[in-house]
Amino acid sequence: MEIGAKLPSEAELGEQYGISRIVAREALAALVRSGSMYKIKGRGVLVNRPASATRIRVDRSGFADEMWSARGARCALRC
Repeated sequence: MEIGAKLPSEAELGEQYGISRIVAREALAALVRSGSMYKIKGRGVLVNRPASATRIRVDRSGFADEMWSARGARCALRC
């Protein structure tokens, strides 16, 4: 599907897949929470950009590094 394409309504999804409207609503809500889709009041649920296209965040530090940094110290094992 193209970015911005509108998904079928809850009722249409229910008919198409033989599921209740509540199940369709929960599935759409899960897609919105995951960031795959977005919802506009009065328009419905639309396809979002892939996560890789919207933002890429690479975190090279680990938990221990974050804890050391938070305390203002440096790890003695690092060169």
